[in-house]
Amino acid sequence: MKFKHLAILTILSICLFAASIMMQLSLSAEHTILNAGFYSSFIEKHNLYSIPQNFVLLSIKNHTSQLDEITYQSLLQASSRTFTQEWTQEQVSGLIGRLLAYLKNESNELDLRIDLRAQKLQFITYLLPLLVENENLGVSQQIMINRAEQISQAVGIPDYLDLRYILAPDSGVYNYLDHIRIYYPYFKYFPFILFIVLLFFSAYYLGLPSALKNMGYVLSASGLVLIIIISYISGILDSQINSHLSSYDQLLAITGTNPKILVAMFKNSILNTSNLMAIYFCLTGIFFAIVGGIGSKLQSARHKKLSRPS
Repeated sequence: MKFKHLAILTILSICLFAASIMMQLSLSAEHTILNAGFYSSFIEKHNLYSIPQNFVLLSIKNHTSQLDEITYQSLLQASSRTFTQEWTQEQVSGLIGRLLAYLKNESNELDLRIDLRAQKLQFITYLLPLLVENENLGVSQQIMINRAEQISQAVGIPDYLDLRYILAPDSGVYNYLDHIRIYYPYFKYFPFILFIVLLFFSAYYLGLPSALKNMGYVLSASGLVLIIIISYISGILDSQINSHLSSYDQLLAITGTNPKILVAMFKNSILNTSNLMAIYFCLTGIFFAIVGGIGSKLQSARHKKLSRPS
């Protein structure tokens, strides 16, 4: 009988432990990689809204080395007017929405492209008056338009800026994203439902005080284990970051920040949230263990009092 009781208690504890780990991972994901505010905050904090404009400036620098200084400055002015902060924020918001739709299986295609076609036309519109100011007034307007179009084409601005091949050219990143897509439906609700069912069964089998105490131990243990796992994963990710971002000259020019540092900070933001979630679970577990322990003592004292002969 004792063996059966121990076996049931062990199975319950293991299942509660697994459900608790999954709950922590699910909550961490909902607060980080599945949260639009997390991306917006990170992008704003590290001034990544300038990526499209930096990309255009890099194209100008790489393709216009033969132009005179006045024309080059005109290009810079036109680009700053075309690729504004407001336009970039709108594009980034769309990118975040499409990324989250992909991760949550609401879309089957990961589209991280920024459409630059309309901006290329605006670029010519802003460039033309600047060229007119600097050119001979006797030159016809049509010639100036043709010159503006030629310069715009020479700059090499593409129709689309695909961030998939700029920010994460390695396919390994997208393998991680695919894993998130696969397991997201299971992690969203299943661990919470499983945990509640197991808790009710524990309360029925062990009694509420013992069930709360056991749950407290499990929550604390799962939080501590997750902290250890996160520490181990952090080291693995650091080595992968160093190996996959060995050449980052273009990324450095576009993002304005060392990509290794940027990716490491992004990784740390996610893992810090996971660590914080694990600490919350540890503290919650300690609380329930104390409550359950007090309840067990009160229940035991009540039983002793009732069992005494009058």
